[in-house]
Amino acid sequence: MVSEISRILTEILKECDDRKVLFDNRRNIPKSKKDKQVQDLLNFVEQISKKNNGKPFMADLSLELRENEATLEEKQKQIQAMKGQSKQEIAQVKKEMEKTYNEMLEGIKEKIANQLKESLNDVKEQLAKAQVARKIQFFRFWWENTVFRSWRKNALFWFWRKNTFFPVLAGKYIFPVLAGKYIFRFWRENAFFRF
Repeated sequence: MVSEISRILTEILKECDDRKVLFDNRRNIPKSKKDKQVQDLLNFVEQISKKNNGKPFMADLSLELRENEATLEEKQKQIQAMKGQSKQEIAQVKKEMEKTYNEMLEGIKEKIANQLKESLNDVKEQLAKAQVARKIQFFRFWWENTVFRSWRKNALFWFWRKNTFFPVLAGKYIFPVLAGKYIFRFWRENAFFRF
């Protein structure tokens, strides 16, 4: 059971390009081990950054955030310049600024949600494929170790009892084959349900 779980985890890690960082979060671990864990994390982040052509995973979003901050700073400067103007105009500019900020924030939230949904869908597809592969593997194992083995035993018993003809299933047809010293090899090489 443990080997099956470790095999499944290995498959999942391969599908994620072996991206993993493990931490020992117990209280009484030595400082050298903590430092090594931090260094491993930094190396992992640098490795992902290199894979993305020097950009972090969400570089485009952080760039957009910086641009939004710059526009907000401009608006604040405008507000500072308007100190001599009426309170009503200042309130109107503040409302516009808040509205712009909220719209930008909603847009960023929506982009992050879409990226997370896409990532989640990819992971779900990979897990579904892995489950199908496991089911196929289990069916093969079950077929080879139960149905196919019992059919083979019964067919061989029939062959040795009758000592004349041996039915070989190939596709949809059963062919009687003359008994001879190479019959078992012929049967083994032409067995049905090969995977």
